[in-house]
Amino acid sequence: MDYTLLCPHPKGESLMEIVCQSERLLARRWREDDAETLYAIYREPKVVEFLGVAPTPSLEVQRERIPGLLRTYERYGEGFGVWAMQRKEDGVVVGTIMLKHLPYDKEQLSEHIEIGWHLGVPHWGQGYATEMAEAMLAYGFKRQGCHEIHCVVEPGNDRSVAVAKRLGMTELERTTKYYDGLELHHLLMTKEAWSALHTPT
Repeated sequence: MDYTLLCPHPKGESLMEIVCQSERLLARRWREDDAETLYAIYREPKVVEFLGVAPTPSLEVQRERIPGLLRTYERYGEGFGVWAMQRKEDGVVVGTIMLKHLPYDKEQLSEHIEIGWHLGVPHWGQGYATEMAEAMLAYGFKRQGCHEIHCVVEPGNDRSVAVAKRLGMTELERTTKYYDGLELHHLLMTKEAWSALHTPT
């Protein structure tokens, strides 16, 4: 069954909050009451090692950051954003999944769409990033009308590069176009390539 665009109400979640889902997971909007969950994820040095930020120092700081996170839904536009990756079985949030405009810098967004993921350390090694990213690619191409989806990864983050390659993304030359000129691994999935991977033979 294609789970990617189904949106029931698991664990009482609002239909309006759910973006897409896979067999085990769903992507939903972050909420104001998610501060403790976000703090548990982003206080871990292993999670933020390749994100260019320091671990979140306290729950209070995380609470102060929530309004800015919620404003990104308006900034990125309808159907794009940064969402909670939630396990359907028990409602546990295991990480973050995103489909959004790549930023050239802190002020200017590009027209290019990127996919990305961050997993809480206890949930590494269970295939969640690949599974949810597969669903998000389907959402991007089917629902959002994307023609191509990018993935940029800091050098050294071999886990994320491996996930992108498992998705079938093609590795290009490293790029310095985004995120204030950082040199990043650059991978790409076109709609044509994605369709070919998902067409029965």
